[in-house]
Amino acid sequence: MPIAKPPISPDVAEVIGTYAEKVENRSLLLEKFIIHKSWPEDDVLRNKLDDAVRWSFIRCAENGEYILSTERKKQYAVSNGRNTKPEKKDEADQKIKILDNLTPCDCRKLSAGIEELRKESVDRLVDLIGRSSFGHRILFGRLESRLAVNLSGSLVQNAGICLDRLFGVPYLPGSAVKGVCRHVALEDLRAGKLSLADFQDIFGTADIDFKESTSRAKGGELEAFRDQIGRDGIVENKKGCIDFLAAFPRNEAHLMVDMTNVHFSDYYKSGNETDLRKERPMPNPFPVVEKGAEFAFCIALNSMGGRLESDDRRNELLEKTSNLLRRAMEVAGFGAKTGAGYGWFVDETERIKRQKEADDKAREVRKSAAEAQELRRREEDATIAEATELLESLESAETLVSDTREKLDEMERRISGIGRPDVVSLQDRLNVQRNRIPPESFGDILRRMQPNQIVGQYVVPFGKLDEIKQFSLVEFFRSDKVGRDLWIAVHNDKKLSKKCNSAQAVHAFLNSKGLPKISASPL
Repeated sequence: MPIAKPPISPDVAEVIGTYAEKVENRSLLLEKFIIHKSWPEDDVLRNKLDDAVRWSFIRCAENGEYILSTERKKQYAVSNGRNTKPEKKDEADQKIKILDNLTPCDCRKLSAGIEELRKESVDRLVDLIGRSSFGHRILFGRLESRLAVNLSGSLVQNAGICLDRLFGVPYLPGSAVKGVCRHVALEDLRAGKLSLADFQDIFGTADIDFKESTSRAKGGELEAFRDQIGRDGIVENKKGCIDFLAAFPRNEAHLMVDMTNVHFSDYYKSGNETDLRKERPMPNPFPVVEKGAEFAFCIALNSMGGRLESDDRRNELLEKTSNLLRRAMEVAGFGAKTGAGYGWFVDETERIKRQKEADDKAREVRKSAAEAQELRRREEDATIAEATELLESLESAETLVSDTREKLDEMERRISGIGRPDVVSLQDRLNVQRNRIPPESFGDILRRMQPNQIVGQYVVPFGKLDEIKQFSLVEFFRSDKVGRDLWIAVHNDKKLSKKCNSAQAVHAFLNSKGLPKISASPL
């Protein structure tokens, strides 16, 4: 029996999974790869799956795996029930197979890298607003209860919650923020705590707001203020000076599934009190944002605000709007079911600002470290490329000269500090080339050494050297410019003479071999 599945082409299913379980963005999953109520050519489900809407958003929530597992247990109980009819058993088995495919889902939690990128994008948005030319205010609120947003929206479109298209995280639309602030402002306006001019400058008005009520239609929200039109610059149609931006969470916002449970559905349909005896619980899940999320609420003056007569007026409007926004967060609440305690915040602007500053500094440190690491990587790549080029030139040469040893030693010193796997093979190749170099003479060794090293290792203990090294050292003093300068210094160093009589030891060796003395005069 074929399992019903979303209509996804085979090549797409190979990338995202048959049930889109590999999609990491909730918004993309719910917009493009939802579970349909109508299943094509499925006789078992009779071309209809009533649980499609519920399962569509449940699978995206962080506690979705647990809820779907519970659903599976329920269907398993139906399938294995003693009195279950064959068609019900087949339907339950089909649902079990679907639930088994829906339970694994990659979009329940953002990866650490994507979450850090999302948080950085919110901070960047706040910083950009902070550089607004006309003026702005930014408040940070911590969610103290669960938040339900856009429950009246189409479940098929966005599963009953507002999700960011790029990252799939919940957010508060700017229209929702403005709507709640406007509701608070209307209360102040009616109580005489806010002037109509301030209300218009903040939110703007339209003629429908001042519409008079009739026997057939309700009046506008500002009907009581119609008498002020035409006075003190009050007009019916006016654009507001404040833009209310969408509020995004700075920290990780956890998407969960909450539940309402209708116990007396028959009573709510009929209104008959006798139906109160018929208790039939009907749980209804809906998506929420878990408490603890910290949202950034941003307001900014638009071009109309830039035309205000003075900076004092602009600052006054921003301050009044900030107070309205603060009361909207802490008193009115955002989203649905605010009367039941959902959607209220506390203002934690100062604490979160300090946290943001600390995060910005830490981000700068990480950025600097990453840039330094990238620079080091480029330098290492250049060194490896240089070493490879040197090796290729040496490997193609038939014979190597002794001077090549210095190049190999220098290159080995440079690559020894590079802790990368590809360096090991380079070191092996360097050793191979070093073994091809003819054995180094004692004179070559002396020419590579510093004068103080020669004195310490060979001049002071001259009498203890073997005869070959003594001859080589004498020849070095005679024929090499560096060696001659060193001999003059040794010959004239009185402290060294008292310590070991090095010059006398050299002359004694020459006398024993019948060789002329070495001149201590400059050429």
